[in-house]
Amino acid sequence: MKKTDRQRLIKQLLKEHRIQKQEEFVDLLIERGIDVTQATISRDIKEMQLIKVSNEDGSFHYSLSNQKPEVDDQKLSKMLDASLVSLSIMDKMVVIKTIPGSGAALGQLIEKLYEKLLFTSLATDDKVLMIFREENQAIEIHQQLNVIIYER
Repeated sequence: MKKTDRQRLIKQLLKEHRIQKQEEFVDLLIERGIDVTQATISRDIKEMQLIKVSNEDGSFHYSLSNQKPEVDDQKLSKMLDASLVSLSIMDKMVVIKTIPGSGAALGQLIEKLYEKLLFTSLATDDKVLMIFREENQAIEIHQQLNVIIYER
């Protein structure tokens, strides 16, 4: 099976199951007659930018990332690198504090990147407030931003 077909099937499996471990992907694909290894699944997860999101019981499962094209991700990383003062979360809200003069531009990029998840966002000269529709979305984006920040 070609990689693109396998990855399309992985997306389908994500819709049908709450997959918590790479081995579960392997087992489900083998059940469908597709011979794969855990190493192959690991590469697919990385290429597809799958993320783990929390379940109601505190466990985690794989999900498709809500990230936009890499160009915007790189732009976000550069903007955070140049202007971040702090990042915090409370309930459905995530706040990014920046150096003065950076909040508005960062707010526009945040709005573009996360528009489907956001209820709204507000940007000032030195802050971006993101209000999400659901608390788990705020947690997910907060975690993604932390990854971007600490990869620098």
